[in-house]
Amino acid sequence: MLTLEGAGMNVAGSAAYTAGGWAVDLTQATFVSDIIVGNGRVGVDSGPLAGTTDIGGVLSANNFSWLAVSPGYAGQLAAAIIFYDAAGGSDGTNRLIAINDGKLQVVCNTTANGGDVVVRVEPLIAGIPNNSTLWFSNGQSATLTVAANQGDRSITVAALGGAIPAGHQADVIATVAGLPFAPNGGNISFTVPILWYPGLPTAIMAI
Repeated sequence: MLTLEGAGMNVAGSAAYTAGGWAVDLTQATFVSDIIVGNGRVGVDSGPLAGTTDIGGVLSANNFSWLAVSPGYAGQLAAAIIFYDAAGGSDGTNRLIAINDGKLQVVCNTTANGGDVVVRVEPLIAGIPNNSTLWFSNGQSATLTVAANQGDRSITVAALGGAIPAGHQADVIATVAGLPFAPNGGNISFTVPILWYPGLPTAIMAI
């Protein structure tokens, strides 16, 4: 598990910062050490994963747990879960496979105008809690007034203060993601989600 503190990624921008937040580009990370340094771990890594499969490029495994994660990691919220190939033998040589930060990407598929209370989106892969605020890549925010469900093709929001052109994206914590969280000395279990898209049985992830 990866903490909010202690991340080792270098952060670089393409222009002078103005306003509206920032994001870390994890696409440049290759090895575990690219994103975890020092005390960036919470608990002892779980693994190796059992029951791994690769069907059509979709990776899966049995559910897994971290046992008795000490609250001694006080002040360090677990912000993400990473998956890596341990064959390298060290953080500097173990290749990253995936990172799960509990968020889903919401893509606007039809331009929404200022004042609109519905934003049409690509089908959601998970639900979104009511009152969640999404910041789209053009800088416009949208706050849900009704919880969204997995598979929905639109979200109901407070009247938009400006337009959201088609194609712009926002990241938001999924309804049952369970991230970030604080260790309390108990076991932490992770249910491996099934990739969902229209036509497949739905599945959700939980911690």
